[in-house]
Amino acid sequence: MAKLAEKSGNVLAYLQEHDTGDGVSIREIADAMGLEEKNIRPVVTLSLAAKKDGSRGALAVYDKREIEGEEKPVGFAVLTEEGRNFVNEDDPEDDPEE
Repeated sequence: MAKLAEKSGNVLAYLQEHDTGDGVSIREIADAMGLEEKNIRPVVTLSLAAKKDGSRGALAVYDKREIEGEEKPVGFAVLTEEGRNFVNEDDPEDDPEE
């Protein structure tokens, strides 16, 4: 399995450390990483989604929830079982030089 890009790897690592099963708000992830929410949402919905070629399942899913006291639904990233167990490192089988 190929290693994730830096930002995707950082978001996944944050989720692996902080998602206790209920997900983590996109706002919390953005604040922790010093980014805007609009920079995190595509990481979750695209980079951490299942690969179209079937080589990897979804590592996290995006979920919008109604939260009391919030005007609009709040976006959450929810770690999947595959994401919980994913190790973000290069796969030697992907290296054409070996």
